[in-house]
Amino acid sequence: MIPLMKNTFFREYETRKALSEFILQAGKLSMGERCVEFEKAFAKRQGRSQAVLFNSGGSANLALMQGLRNLGTIAQGESVGFSALTWSTNVMPILQMGFVPVPVDCEASALNVTSGTLAERTRTSKLKALFITNALGFAGDLDAIRASCADSGIVLLEGISGWPPPSPFSSPTTCRRSRGGWSPRTTTTSPTCSGSSGRTAGTGTFPR
Repeated sequence: MIPLMKNTFFREYETRKALSEFILQAGKLSMGERCVEFEKAFAKRQGRSQAVLFNSGGSANLALMQGLRNLGTIAQGESVGFSALTWSTNVMPILQMGFVPVPVDCEASALNVTSGTLAERTRTSKLKALFITNALGFAGDLDAIRASCADSGIVLLEGISGWPPPSPFSSPTTCRRSRGGWSPRTTTTSPTCSGSSGRTAGTGTFPR
């Protein structure tokens, strides 16, 4: 059996030590000054005006879908494609918002959706959005996928889980604003380890 992750955190010892010191010294453990500092730093890193820290990737995904519904970007009954290799926390928010979940096949070499599998799916399904999960950071040909979504008016959403290894197609990138609309990125967690590889769970970046 090959474990999904070997470590809970990137730089395991240093991170555990820093967390222990923080817990001993902090007046409160969440939604405090350090949270605000992180949101500002993360937004700046992503070239965005704002970022929101959530308690988990599942909550971030739900807030993302709720926001798209509130904005009228996706309406109830419209179809949202998702990576066939993903977590339940990526699919359940689609169902909770009244959208229709449509699995998009993944290439074995990329463990993810590619422009080819997306093209196959869009021949039979009219997608309003595509929610890609880069499981353990593995990504397909995102540039081609982004161009295809822009041409088809599909809102592209991207979830990251785990530290990105080299992709067989290209380096994993963050999807930005496109002609088809804006495409935020959410950083989610793996199913077995919250905040894996030093990433903070459930951070969403939003349009400028």
